Amino acid sequence: MSQADALKAPELTIAGNSVRLDGSKDVVSLDLPGPRGQRARGTFTIEASPGRLVPPIEIAGARGWRSGYVVPVMAGRLEGALDVAGEPVSFAGGAGYHDHNWGFWQGVSWQWGQVQQGDLSLIFGRVFPPREAADPDRIPGFLGVLGPDGPIGYATNVKIAEEDGKDGQPRTITVSGRSPLLDVHLRFDVGPVVMTRMAQGPLANGVNFLQMRGQYTVTGRAGERAVEFTAPGSAETFRESK
Repeated sequence: MSQADALKAPELTIAGNSVRLDGSKDVVSLDLPGPRGQRARGTFTIEASPGRLVPPIEIAGARGWRSGYVVPVMAGRLEGALDVAGEPVSFAGGAGYHDHNWGFWQGVSWQWGQVQQGDLSLIFGRVFPPREAADPDRIPGFLGVLGPDGPIGYATNVKIAEEDGKDGQPRTITVSGRSPLLDVHLRFDVGPVVMTRMAQGPLANGVNFLQMRGQYTVTGRAGERAVEFTAPGSAETFRESK
């Protein structure tokens, strides 16, 4: 890849939808059909905040298996709006998040979540690789807290517990992480859930991917700061389909 191609690498156009990079801003233009003929149209931007990012991380396993993950925008300023079935949805003044991954993800599942409040951003997760690549039980979790000037602390001594309702879907997720710089606890009360049946790879047989919105309650200590707030956020996990 040439240097010119590399600079254009984040940019993508699919049908009437596009993403382009304008300095430190991602500019996203959408024109998407809905299930009953409605459309979502518009353009919004998310601007990266210097220092508020998670640098590239790679996990290596047997037989050349390798997966990577990066969060270039932990808490970026949003602007713009969408028209959703005739209703305006403004993003002006909001905060956004952007990550991406690369490598081998066939047969992989994970637990993940993120929340922002004021000048703090938190992210947690655990990856479960295929057993032929690595023992999923030996992959540690991760919890990181970032402030206005960058990372405050992180922990790999992390517990993630999911409590299901009668329908078999998560109702609450509790997370705790401890290290010399962190002692943080999160409770995520699940709200709307989007469920997608996996269509590729070994996970296609009876596994659903859940993307969730909800409310976080966060308490504890990060560096020298006491942490206590509630804020909306998101999380992801998997469930066997019935």
